Amino acid sequence: MKLLTLFLIINLLFVSCEETHAPIKQWSVASEGVFSASLSSDAESLLVSSYTHGASFWNTKKYQRLFNWNHAQGLFTPIFFSAISKNQKVALTADERDFAVWNTQTGESIGFYSAS
Repeated sequence: MKLLTLFLIINLLFVSCEETHAPIKQWSVASEGVFSASLSSDAESLLVSSYTHGASFWNTKKYQRLFNWNHAQGLFTPIFFSAISKNQKVALTADERDFAVWNTQTGESIGFYSAS
């Protein structure tokens, strides 16, 4: 018990001595909330699906939105799941019935699949 108490006190000292830093850069990627977000393995790409505008694919180095993706042409669709492949060449978006695979270099759809 004494060893556990000592361990907790030492940890608290280290945490309380830790210096806090302000973010280097921050920007808004969704105005009203997010269903899903995926960060690439090198943290250079971000895929976000929001409540109001479907999915968007971002370059985090340039703080720039590259593509907007939805499951229905001309409509903002709710996308509940997103993923970026390990090699960052493709991304996946999914809702409750459908999923789409996207080329992250061109923004074009590679395939659209439906469970209904």
